[in-house]
Amino acid sequence: MNDELSGLSQYWIKRDVPIPVHPNERLLFLTDEHWIKYVFPSIVYAIITVAGIALLSSFFATSAESGISMVTFPAGLILLTSVHHWFFWFLMAESNVDIIVTDKRVVYIHAGLLFAEDTIEISFEKLKAMQVHKTTILQSILNYGTLDFEGKAQIAHVPHPGTIARKIQQAMGMI
Repeated sequence: MNDELSGLSQYWIKRDVPIPVHPNERLLFLTDEHWIKYVFPSIVYAIITVAGIALLSSFFATSAESGISMVTFPAGLILLTSVHHWFFWFLMAESNVDIIVTDKRVVYIHAGLLFAEDTIEISFEKLKAMQVHKTTILQSILNYGTLDFEGKAQIAHVPHPGTIARKIQQAMGMI
């Protein structure tokens, strides 16, 4: 095994992803998905956290005789605890996503914490064309998009998709 793949094979062994390393394969690009995937869940987390804090603070603002405080305190505590655990789970699950480009194939790995492990491998031997999609102005500004491999597989939230597409096309001998 050459020096460029020695670290990559350790990475695959560590993650328990059954992807064989091809002989004479050279790593071209290794990246995570774009950070934009964290924005919407972070906004949801912030809104629900503020609602939970409001419910907890209403416990201290109301009198004990009203009975409302006996409902708002447990509701706020349950809401804060559950949203915090959900967000932590989301962050841990989404941090296990990698896009690997070698000179022979593209591998997309999304390893969930307990379930939902996805692996997409696109070999350049069978691939004839690929497309890059940026459908919104936000994707153009933040430079992320979707790689589409002949409609058979798509990888979303790819940072710098034009650069990655150019590396793939060079590896395929198209450029």
